[in-house]
Amino acid sequence: MNDRFFSPSFDDELADYTHFDEPKDQNGKIVDWWYFCARGPWQGQLPLTITAKPEGIVYDFNMGFCDLPIVTEKVVDIFRYLPNSHKQVQFVPVQYKLSKLYILNVLPVLKCVDELSTKNIMKWTEEDDDPEMVGKYRQVIGLRILPEKIGTLDACRPEEWNVVMVFSERLKSMLVASGVKGIVFDDV
Repeated sequence: MNDRFFSPSFDDELADYTHFDEPKDQNGKIVDWWYFCARGPWQGQLPLTITAKPEGIVYDFNMGFCDLPIVTEKVVDIFRYLPNSHKQVQFVPVQYKLSKLYILNVLPVLKCVDELSTKNIMKWTEEDDDPEMVGKYRQVIGLRILPEKIGTLDACRPEEWNVVMVFSERLKSMLVASGVKGIVFDDV
């Protein structure tokens, strides 16, 4: 079992980075980023393409529209060394200009948020006028997870707050040791 976990995000202190737009299918139709956020494997048509504004440096780990993770082949290669990586992540190819990049689609979704240790969780209420959302997380500050719920997995998304990814310390160490640029980690 892993003892420590981290939430990866783009290193916004980097200058001149590329901010990717939403991916598009072969007909030019926008593919909703939610398809890559706790919805299982992408089973739609390929190839996908992506544009960017502003255009700048493409790092190994990038964030696109709504923090959609866009990675290079270097990151894909690192994940290949993890046991059962094909059950934990899917790399959806996406064409950017002449470069082949990948949408990092983290597959396992686990009920793993430690509500007692998380600094602040705001939930939707009836007063918010959205009946389908009542009781669900609206905002989370200082997220903490329960390591025993994740076990030996190296990548997952919390069911309760699936907009974030959670990586194991082993995965974090592999990414750092390989010199992956564009990524920072917060303890969770």
